[in-house]
Amino acid sequence: MKYTPSGRVALKIEKKNDKINLRVSDTGPGLKEQNGFGLFTVKKLVNYLNGSMEVIKKDGTTFIITLPLRRDKNDSTDRRG
Repeated sequence: MKYTPSGRVALKIEKKNDKINLRVSDTGPGLKEQNGFGLFTVKKLVNYLNGSMEVIKKDGTTFIITLPLRRDKNDSTDRRG
């Protein structure tokens, strides 16, 4: 909301099969770079949760984050650090 003084910010959450999709869209000026600390932190968290993230720059910016609802039983990755 910081960079959308007028316009809108929308959040849509939906469950599809064994995944959850979070879509955050705004009508702001869009991203000039993708190296901000907040975006870096979100990417790390999504990766940690075995998810994916897509960024669409069109009439603002849309982030689509897809996360599994359950951790794979065969995932033996040590995620403590």
